[in-house]
Amino acid sequence: MTITPFAHPGPSLTIGELAHLTGMTPSTLRFYEQQGLLLNSPARDSAGRRRFEPSEADWLLACRKLRSSGMPIPRIREYVELTKAGHHTHEQRLDLLRRHQQEVEKRVAELQDALTTIEAKVDFYAEYGAATASDDLWLDVPTCTLSTTNDTRPANHYPVTT
Repeated sequence: MTITPFAHPGPSLTIGELAHLTGMTPSTLRFYEQQGLLLNSPARDSAGRRRFEPSEADWLLACRKLRSSGMPIPRIREYVELTKAGHHTHEQRLDLLRRHQQEVEKRVAELQDALTTIEAKVDFYAEYGAATASDDLWLDVPTCTLSTTNDTRPANHYPVTT
């Protein structure tokens, strides 16, 4: 992943400027600060308003990618702490990111499998749906595999309970 550094308006950023640069809301930025996800605590101006280093924008975008890919806040915090600790934590950070990468790859594969089923259903409905009774439409389409049991019975075989 390549992160393009931001051109910033001055030596420090207000929370509004940082929010604009990152696409995050000020309340999200405050939450990230409270959760310990910033590399640097923001300075305060004479009125007590937060002033952020411009580099924080790039860091926050990386954190947002980690969060949107499913990394829990405590694990992002661990990553932040390891980063703050310095270069000697390189291997630990690499291990943390590799584990997360494996989790994301697994979810992507599961989503791709689900998308394949959905695409087949869309194709089926587009081609045959109007001419077929809708009660039987799930019977003649791809088999769904449940990863927990490796069962390949058709999806409609499993009873729906409410």
